[in-house]
Amino acid sequence: MMAEAHGNGGSITLSGAQTGVKMWRISLVGDTHDITDFADGTWRTHLAGLKGWSGSFDANWDPGNTAQVGTSIHATFTAAASDTYVGTIILQTHEVTVDVENVNQSTFTFVGQAQPTITL
Repeated sequence: MMAEAHGNGGSITLSGAQTGVKMWRISLVGDTHDITDFADGTWRTHLAGLKGWSGSFDANWDPGNTAQVGTSIHATFTAAASDTYVGTIILQTHEVTVDVENVNQSTFTFVGQAQPTITL
């Protein structure tokens, strides 16, 4: 049985970078290659390929932010209690959103370097 967890138990720790993070998202991906041939009839067959990970995080905009696009940062993403994804990320984009009705926001996207350490 799967245990649910509330998002308020989550966190993100970045070495020397953005604070005030309030949401993060990680995608673990695995490439596949179509190896269907005539003998497979009407069903496709696939071969597993390379794996990777990427994601994004949102934070309250901070003028003192030291996170720079293109830099590597050690990151720990905590989903709940001891459920973590740990690894080195490279920041790809930094988007700033200013809205008259809301707090200024920063959104970062990243790509993971090598295999993350996942503890669930």
